[in-house]
Amino acid sequence: MEISVKQLEGMYFIDNAAVENRILDLGSPILGSTLNDININQIQKHLEKMPSVKSATVYPSVDGVLKVRVEQRMPVLRIINPDGESYYIDEEGKKMPLSDTYTARVLVAVMAKPEALATSASPYQIATNPDLAPNSLLDDVFALQQVLDRDPFWSAQIEHLFVKGNGEIEMIPRVGSQRIVLGKAERIERKLKKLKAFYDATVHTRDLNKYKTINLKYRDQVVCERYY
Repeated sequence: MEISVKQLEGMYFIDNAAVENRILDLGSPILGSTLNDININQIQKHLEKMPSVKSATVYPSVDGVLKVRVEQRMPVLRIINPDGESYYIDEEGKKMPLSDTYTARVLVAVMAKPEALATSASPYQIATNPDLAPNSLLDDVFALQQVLDRDPFWSAQIEHLFVKGNGEIEMIPRVGSQRIVLGKAERIERKLKKLKAFYDATVHTRDLNKYKTINLKYRDQVVCERYY
């Protein structure tokens, strides 16, 4: 048996040993068995039930080797809900449990209310995904993550999100001690463009750490609150 696990950007949720143990858990011997005695479809479906597995392919080679190819799921967001429970959202917007062996360094969103709380209609609905309730706070957070991830600057700068009960989102940057008030998950690209312009105009002339909040909620302006 030859096992290959496709690693994605340094993600190590599963390894060859975990895949082999999963196969052996079925109870049927692999080594020394004939092809007719091996239920390939059963093995493949069993592997795809592993929480960290995106897809699995199992097939025999002409020289009698059972080839097993596994691709991991890629988490892009970690959710911490009001009860202290935590899980990932993967790149397809699907829920993914935490791992006992590996912690992914991804954007963290702390939710003030349950994720299924309805908000106003969002232009970023993921209605085709059964794991995300349409127009929910979780849907909005995933939409924001997708926008941040497309820009290397924002992907590196924004470290945490705090999602308030009214659906407004605050962002915590890696550089600077202020909270960035985004408001509702609407006009995200436009708000980030305003913030980038503010950074460009401010970073060389003022100390960003003097600001307690940077508010992007208001159209065509950035409103800041300073520490006193």
